[in-house]
Amino acid sequence: MLVAYKVLSALTVLAGAGGMGLSFLSMACADLPNIVAGGAGFVAGAILVGAGLVALALFSLVPAGPARTSIPEELLQIEK
Repeated sequence: MLVAYKVLSALTVLAGAGGMGLSFLSMACADLPNIVAGGAGFVAGAILVGAGLVALALFSLVPAGPARTSIPEELLQIEK
């Protein structure tokens, strides 16, 4: 399940970067409404890129395998 979240986070980053790239097309027009719309698309793409990067950073901290400890095994044994 963790792999699916990492894939979705990466797709969010790619969608945001693509949206930022496409917004430059409308910002190249001479009409003011098109420039404003392109700027809004660029900001929305930047938000998607930022959210995807934060999600990737958080999911990289989650261990993929069983939980590990840094305490040696002999210290964890309880004497009876």
